[in-house]
Amino acid sequence: MSTNAGRPRRKEGGRRFYPRRKVCFFSAEKIEPNYKEVPILRRFISEWGKIESSRKTGTRARYQRMLSQAVKRARYLAMLPYTGSHSQMDLSRGDAYRGRRERPDRPPRPGGPRPYGSAPAPASVPAPAPPPAAPTAEQPTAPAQAAPPA
Repeated sequence: MSTNAGRPRRKEGGRRFYPRRKVCFFSAEKIEPNYKEVPILRRFISEWGKIESSRKTGTRARYQRMLSQAVKRARYLAMLPYTGSHSQMDLSRGDAYRGRRERPDRPPRPGGPRPYGSAPAPASVPAPAPPPAAPTAEQPTAPAQAAPPA
């Protein structure tokens, strides 16, 4: 029996795939990351606004630490966004209808839907009872009970 029983065979004479070695951009260009150079910093930020890992970009550890500081400074100074473009939601309909859908198993709400985020209308709550009246001179107070003898 062969040891490769469950594995698919490679084509005869096929070459093995080796990923291309990544080269550190900053070492190749002989520059250091700077918070003022926004176009360069944008190359190392994902579409979600996150700093890409050095494993993905090929940046050396020393430059990755400097890059992280530069991106954070640029964000603080509003030169770079904290989040990507995904956070710009469609504001045409407003929040009142976000997440609303028809419920065929329930009858429609009387008076229409409530505005988004509002609390339900309070049910008719009875008025609170008035506090008990304080004892007057005509009403003697109950004597305090003494502790039973031991």
